[in-house]
Amino acid sequence: MLRDITERSLGDIKREFRDIYNGNYQLMSSMLKSEIPLPEAYKAAIQYVLNDDLEQFFRQPQLDTRMLQHLVDEFQKWGVSITSSSEIELLAGQRLFRVQKDLRPDPSHTEGLTRLVNSIRLLRQLKLPVNLWKSQNLFCERREVMRKSIPIAADNAWQEQIDALADLLEVESF
Repeated sequence: MLRDITERSLGDIKREFRDIYNGNYQLMSSMLKSEIPLPEAYKAAIQYVLNDDLEQFFRQPQLDTRMLQHLVDEFQKWGVSITSSSEIELLAGQRLFRVQKDLRPDPSHTEGLTRLVNSIRLLRQLKLPVNLWKSQNLFCERREVMRKSIPIAADNAWQEQIDALADLLEVESF
């Protein structure tokens, strides 16, 4: 009973924060641009909404780098911190691992590889210390196949992205 009441109450609060954020976005942007300090209520709404959006981003089936870029820009614009960083770090690490695991050494997967590389780069801008050990291990296990398979051996775009991924994962690419 108490859990149901709490969940309803939290749902209301979440909607209120989002309404404050959406309904006052232009005003808050103008205040920021004019160097007028934002009231704490606005800051709380911004922080809640951006953290919720980042968490939901990593729960989506596709990595949309435009959306992630938007979120990074918003975090930087407002100067808010990631509040549930351990949960988001875990979600991000798991999501990036799944994307990497689904990649195949085929030119048709170059776009997915590029999204993965760009997503890791964007997360670095947030200074979110995502634990990528699973991705590092997977890269090492599949490095030979992802580098030298016939369909992609001469594909420069693929090879550049594999090198970039190796750098971001801090592993040797060969």
